[in-house]
Amino acid sequence: MDIIQQIVEKFIKNFLKIGLEKGLSEGLKQAEEEFSKFLLEYFEAMLSKCDEEIYENLKLRKGWNVVHKGAKREITTKHGK
Repeated sequence: MDIIQQIVEKFIKNFLKIGLEKGLSEGLKQAEEEFSKFLLEYFEAMLSKCDEEIYENLKLRKGWNVVHKGAKREITTKHGK
């Protein structure tokens, strides 16, 4: 199964577990936390797929040279790192 599909399915499963037993404010807080986690996982996977595609496809990186494959990078957003 595609990693993107797995991330989306996990998000939906977790999101649908959110209830209002502890009140609307808590439910909204949990929903926001789940969505932030989803965004970070989703875009991490998308960037990894793009990196891999560029690395494997010579036509996409014409004139480029791979200097550090697998180098650790970090992007910080309002949703986290």
